[in-house]
Amino acid sequence: MPRSRPLLVALALAACADARTLPATAPDAGAHESPDGGSSTAIPDAGPPLDTPDAGPAAPDAGSPPLLGPVSETTWVGPFGADRPVRARVPAGYDPAHPAPLVVLLHGYSAWGWAQDFYLQLSALGDEKGFVYVAPDGLRDPALERYWNATDACCDLFDRGNDDVAYLTGLLDEIQSVIAIDPKRVYFVGHSNGAFMSQRMACEISPRVAAVASLAGAQSDDPGACHASAPVSVLEIHGTLDAVILYGGGSLPHSDGRLHAYPGAERTALTWARKNRCSEYTRSGDDMNLDFVIPFDETRVESYLGCPAGIDVTLWTMRASGHVPVPVSDFSRKIWDFLAAHPRP
Repeated sequence: MPRSRPLLVALALAACADARTLPATAPDAGAHESPDGGSSTAIPDAGPPLDTPDAGPAAPDAGSPPLLGPVSETTWVGPFGADRPVRARVPAGYDPAHPAPLVVLLHGYSAWGWAQDFYLQLSALGDEKGFVYVAPDGLRDPALERYWNATDACCDLFDRGNDDVAYLTGLLDEIQSVIAIDPKRVYFVGHSNGAFMSQRMACEISPRVAAVASLAGAQSDDPGACHASAPVSVLEIHGTLDAVILYGGGSLPHSDGRLHAYPGAERTALTWARKNRCSEYTRSGDDMNLDFVIPFDETRVESYLGCPAGIDVTLWTMRASGHVPVPVSDFSRKIWDFLAAHPRP
């Protein structure tokens, strides 16, 4: 990526966020979804999303072969998702005889799937690394902003109570009925509200989620609200100068004036370490430079010790970085490296 591109991307997202009318403490960014590149393959309507119980089921049994055969060029397949249609991007070289990883990218409050991909460039990375990619959209709230109902705090700000766990679980079911997905390599990546939602999916359908990467998001403030029944690897990424979702935790105002608390980055990582039965001790890795505008290795790496085999809980603390870091050219590649190293045991 050219050196000027990351700065332009972050400035564009920040400008969109500044133009919004909801409270400044709500997560950010936005542009309309418009998949680009590759051909498109339509499939029959797979029906509405499934309503799943709190403790998520294992992946559906692949009793019949997927409808999609080998593809020689990048292909958009779908639509999936019933009343919130979205297409999945299948990389060139896909072969149903060799099931592919799946990355689900979840946008921040007021954003769209396409805008989030413009920021993180995961679809292009999927073409290179061979994973299937999908970036669905949240519903619009009364302020016409897209959101995910992830936790008590974020970001059903008008308390509508929609079931996004059921929608996303149904989306997985539909995709896996058409595209050969490796059930041990299903990953969620999210920014801000999408990061909260990614962690919610790890809590609710943990047997189906190998790992999540959460940028500027958090767990529920009540650890007991997370019903994970299987260990999930978690990468928590957060800037210490984030003024929207505070590194140390805070609260978000809802439309009725009530404040809803969320935990900080360190407490979120510790919660996952405890749920995964890791120890409460960490080891430090090499510092990294992940923010383009910071001229030193600002990111501190800490991983919990004693986790079950194949499971990892890691915190990347981006010192002096904000809510929308300006990503260096290999930012998303480092996220993918973490995910790819942690298939479901």
